[in-house]
Amino acid sequence: MLVLSWLIKSMSVEIAQSILWREKASDVWKELHEHVSHADLFRISEIQEEIFSQRQGDNSISKFYIALKTLWDELDVLNPLPVCTCNSKCSCGAIKKIEKEINKNQVVRFLRGLNDQYSGVRSQLMLLDNLPNVNRVFALIAQQERQFANENASVPKALLVAGDDTLDSKRNQGSGNGWNNKYTSKKCS
Repeated sequence: MLVLSWLIKSMSVEIAQSILWREKASDVWKELHEHVSHADLFRISEIQEEIFSQRQGDNSISKFYIALKTLWDELDVLNPLPVCTCNSKCSCGAIKKIEKEINKNQVVRFLRGLNDQYSGVRSQLMLLDNLPNVNRVFALIAQQERQFANENASVPKALLVAGDDTLDSKRNQGSGNGWNNKYTSKKCS
């Protein structure tokens, strides 16, 4: 009864209502398995389209990666890898090859969705014979993002300090292009 209670409390109201009168947790599991174990080809195709349309855009690397990872995880649930049913331990390595191919596809999709500022590191990674797993690629790109953030954080201050002399000379020249009006209030602190 305790497990049954946990199951019911962890479900949405709609799902909980459909199994509310089951007396055994095992009956609930069986029924839920029947409901959700069938591959929904429409949802699988929607997820695949979403994966291929994902772009970083204004998102951070983390947000972009999490969006893709969520879609990949849902796809794995709806369309899982086959399980070897050989009597003895499988020795052909087919499942490992499939997993490696899936990882390669995920790495490529992640890299192709990145903004153009990552084109250098994207090219370097895609030229590798053995791609790292997608989590490692994410970590490498996140480091690159932090490096870009540090570089960009220091540039404006240097430009503003260097720009003080330029501002004074532009003000003294009386240039009428509005440049001096636009930047005169900016000072490095």
